[in-house]
Amino acid sequence: RNTAEALLVGVAQMLMGDSARIRTMKADRVWMEIVAFIKDAVVIRNVTTLIGNLMSNIAILSAMGINPKQIVERGVFAVKHGLQYRKDIALKISIEQQLQYGLGSRVSLREQLARVEDSLQRNPVKQYIEEGLLPTIVEDLEVDNDAYSYKSKLAAKVDAYTKGIPDEIKTGVNWLMVSPSTPLYKFLSNATQFSDFASKFVLAEHTQNRSKDKLGWEESIELADTMFINYGVPTS
Repeated sequence: RNTAEALLVGVAQMLMGDSARIRTMKADRVWMEIVAFIKDAVVIRNVTTLIGNLMSNIAILSAMGINPKQIVERGVFAVKHGLQYRKDIALKISIEQQLQYGLGSRVSLREQLARVEDSLQRNPVKQYIEEGLLPTIVEDLEVDNDAYSYKSKLAAKVDAYTKGIPDEIKTGVNWLMVSPSTPLYKFLSNATQFSDFASKFVLAEHTQNRSKDKLGWEESIELADTMFINYGVPTS
């Protein structure tokens, strides 16, 4: 524990007595949810942020000597296979859970699992994703989906007061607020994640294959990871 942490804990204990630890943990949880909400509002729900980020990424790639055609073609390639990778990972987890709990035909499930694992192994962007180039902001924001979070408790109270409101109106409000339950939110979320991943992939691949001053694998990955916004930075 560093000096700042020790000082904070000491002050908390003096102000709150024996309940300091519990209250501090609750405060930390609330703070994490506040930060997640801010990220959600600024990074995902804000179309202006997405467009600005795309333009910035294109400018960086162009400055690195990558032509527009290559940016588009290899960027689309990265998004296509990145989405397939994530889909296969989700399917793999689902199959493994079914096998674990004895659901369905084991023979059929094992055959499906073998096909999914083969697809993952052959995915051309697998190594780039496993090196951490795919941002993790959506995982970071999953605190919103925690049934025991403060935000979820607040949502439950709001639901109790809005039972009489027609579903059509609720749906309209959800779309207006770009709620996580809407297809628009999911689109913006995917666009935010994969636009940066595509840019990182294009840069890493380019620096490995360019005619002059080629970079090795680790160097190209490190350069790509540092050149663009890292949405996976810790929230605490």
